[in-house]
Amino acid sequence: MSCSKTITALLLAAALCGCGGVCGRCGVSPDTRTCPVSVAAAEEVPQGSAPATVEAGWLSSLEAAMAEARTSGKPVLACFNGDPSDPWGDAFCYKLQNEVFNTDKFKEWAAENVVLFQRQFPVPKSRDRTIAPSDARLLEKYNVTEFPTIVFLSPEGEELGLMGYQRGGATPWIEDAKTFLEAEE
Repeated sequence: MSCSKTITALLLAAALCGCGGVCGRCGVSPDTRTCPVSVAAAEEVPQGSAPATVEAGWLSSLEAAMAEARTSGKPVLACFNGDPSDPWGDAFCYKLQNEVFNTDKFKEWAAENVVLFQRQFPVPKSRDRTIAPSDARLLEKYNVTEFPTIVFLSPEGEELGLMGYQRGGATPWIEDAKTFLEAEE
């Protein structure tokens, strides 16, 4: 199995067990909790349903986001995120949500400059725990190996750049994001 397929399988295993990749039995990183899902099981994930729209203004379908991008001429900000409401989830996803995405400054900037798409892994506990094969393909296509991963895409689908969490809040995050968007113009 290739490295990217192995990483994707490990991420899927962590998502299926709900541990966020911290239990060890799913093959990601060890902790004291137990996990009932193996990497082999993750490679044979049944068809599942994707989460609904994550938050107001964020689309949960990349196809819909790309269609809106082509119509508006704006690039897509695709956020691959751990579940910020899960206390065992990725702390940096939580920090990115609270320090950047939930601020008025980011919301105003995003409304003018990008189409927002977000997919959460693992899926929140209140939803179906299976991961759709299409979600697994997204992880592999954009080489998502950690959460959060932000991928900027042109309206034509070309990758413009990658980001993640950084300290300092919305202002420096937006300034860095602008470098990818200005390069596209």
